[in-house]
Amino acid sequence: MAESDPDLPNSYGGAILHEPQPYVPSNPIHENDIERLLSLESERMEGLWSRVKKTKDAEVWRRDSNEEGFPPITKAVLQLEDVPFKKAVKLMTDWKLRQEWDKTAAVVDVLDRIGNFKVVYNRLKMPLFCTKRDVVLASLERYDSDQRCYILALCSTEHPLIQDAHKSNFVRAETVLFRHNNTSSR
Repeated sequence: MAESDPDLPNSYGGAILHEPQPYVPSNPIHENDIERLLSLESERMEGLWSRVKKTKDAEVWRRDSNEEGFPPITKAVLQLEDVPFKKAVKLMTDWKLRQEWDKTAAVVDVLDRIGNFKVVYNRLKMPLFCTKRDVVLASLERYDSDQRCYILALCSTEHPLIQDAHKSNFVRAETVLFRHNNTSSR
């Protein structure tokens, strides 16, 4: 029989008396966050929003937040010609597939997955002479049949697999709440 560890008062002869509990991430994205994003989505672009960039395939819009102390809200609208709705959703929500086309993603690891909630680690590719950056994101997906759109809400979070040691080599990027919205035209 194994000896007890004198430094562990609850150790009985070296035997574990219960199964270790797995880490269960908390979801910082709540239903009211999704409703708030849907409300923003339904706003007319003219008025509160100002366009900050326009290309052939995309427009980027910005507006002030309704909540004090929060950064401005940025919205990108992409036109994906000849890309079916379901494929567009998969390109945005399948993180391994996304790493193939998203040139800012050097490393992508899904750390946890519970239903439509994921915790994702992303090490970002940075231009020469810029400090390396990484981000740990809570990701929540939802299809909204009323507005015929698929929502991917992202928010910074923490995870024990990505410890503070990473912070010494990388600048930890933070985001309050970010959303991709793929709207079905069908």
